[in-house]
Amino acid sequence: MRLMLLFSAFVLSSAGCGFDVFYAFHAVEGQAEILFGSIPIEEAISNIETPIASREKLEMVVDLRGFARDRVRLNVESSFATYYDGRGSPVAYSVSAARGDSLEPLQWEFPIFGSIPFLSYFDQFRADMKVIELEFLGYDAFLYELDAYSLAVLPNPVLSPMLNRDEIDLATLVFHELTHRTVGRPDDGTDLDNRFNESVATYVGRRAALDYFEARDGAESTRTAEAVARYDDDDLVTAFMLDFADRLESMYSTGITADELRVRKSQMFAEARATFATSVVPQLQLPLRYGLLSEMPESNAFVLLYQRYNERQTLFDDVFEANGRDWATTLIVYRQAAANVGDPFDYMDRWLATQ
Repeated sequence: MRLMLLFSAFVLSSAGCGFDVFYAFHAVEGQAEILFGSIPIEEAISNIETPIASREKLEMVVDLRGFARDRVRLNVESSFATYYDGRGSPVAYSVSAARGDSLEPLQWEFPIFGSIPFLSYFDQFRADMKVIELEFLGYDAFLYELDAYSLAVLPNPVLSPMLNRDEIDLATLVFHELTHRTVGRPDDGTDLDNRFNESVATYVGRRAALDYFEARDGAESTRTAEAVARYDDDDLVTAFMLDFADRLESMYSTGITADELRVRKSQMFAEARATFATSVVPQLQLPLRYGLLSEMPESNAFVLLYQRYNERQTLFDDVFEANGRDWATTLIVYRQAAANVGDPFDYMDRWLATQ
């Protein structure tokens, strides 16, 4: 394991696009601390020093893993079999960026690992400094805390901040991350692979969580009903954000001057905040969950996150329904779409047309 991490550091340090060797060793050091600082999840559950609430959530993760493996047919492997205690602090931070005059993400290139539209930091100061650097270079940047992430080849421990989520969000997150271990489009040099991978994980995470609560509590249970309400709200918010993204892209393509663009961009973000507060919030069943959007940052990188994680959700659902809600056959279609040389969303459209 240590040899793998050292090799990763060497590879990352040789990456192009002005990539910083210090970031490479920071990333590897932070990841190593998590991997080597993790303990078996059963040990954390049996430890009397583990708070009762945390033990209950860890027991739920064990149950979620079993459900994911046996009912949803997700590739569980070594994911969420260990536990890392961050001692009350955030474990990692994600920084993403986009051009200020388009919804074009900044991609960092890594030999072997391919291109990614974000960087992960294990302390906030470094992440904050990266945001300042990106903004100085003229990019829109966005930083947020990570309480979970999926690694392609290394184990994914349960990170202690995950346990701050309630049961519905925890279930959604676990299924989302396990989907990354099951369905994955390889790097294609664009953001299409990330958009597909995150969007399919969003769909499976939510749909599998509903199946889980229906199986454990019943279709009419309180938890099932609240999960449905949350996902309905998510759909409303996503529709609003995707429409806003379309309008931004349309404005960016008009060829107006840079000064005019900056003014119009500020106006459009201000209008979006006002519209969200007056037109979207009254429709939400759980409006307090979307407080950030009422103060939406004027950042293309923020808007891109909604696009990347929520594309064509009804298309994924149509495939699931066409397969009789059978996860095994549905995941086969998702994997075929991921492996398709062309657009994976177009592949699913064509597959549905043949059914």
